[in-house]
Amino acid sequence: MSMLKYSFIFYALFAWFVCADEINLDSYQPLASDVKSYSVGEPIVVIVLAVTAAEASAGTGVEKNTGISAGVNENGRDLSAGMDIDANNEGSGRTSRKGRVSTQLSASITEVLPNGMLRIKGSQNILINGERQSINVTGLIRASDVSKSNSIFSYQIANAELEISGDGDISKAQKQNIFYRFLNWLGVV
Repeated sequence: MSMLKYSFIFYALFAWFVCADEINLDSYQPLASDVKSYSVGEPIVVIVLAVTAAEASAGTGVEKNTGISAGVNENGRDLSAGMDIDANNEGSGRTSRKGRVSTQLSASITEVLPNGMLRIKGSQNILINGERQSINVTGLIRASDVSKSNSIFSYQIANAELEISGDGDISKAQKQNIFYRFLNWLGVV
């Protein structure tokens, strides 16, 4: 009887190893898993974590020299004339921008695609000391990426569009006044 028990265990383990190679891990769903289906209008919490940094610089330099001279000898007198024109032009510019965003916002499912992907869209408006900030997010997510707490990180959103804008005293202070913009348009500054 014990030999029968050992052979049963051996054949069970052998069958399990043979079948384990044939399991596609991308589509595998265990029998006891909790698969949630989603529908249009359901909320999803988006955890936005974004750090951006960009820097660009450029420089130009132009130098031109032109010289004209002439000389005449008349009756033992030397007459000469000359003209030199020099021009130098150098320019350079540099721009640098850094940003960091860390927030959570609620988005809604706007479409469930046939392949199981979910299109989401969400926005959040915040008013801090007279400065209104708006955060908008849209994109595609996989239902399998949504955590048990019904949240997803912003870096898991495909075709993500994350827009952060502000309006208030700080934003107005950063804009150039109309006099400066007019002189810039004329090319004076």
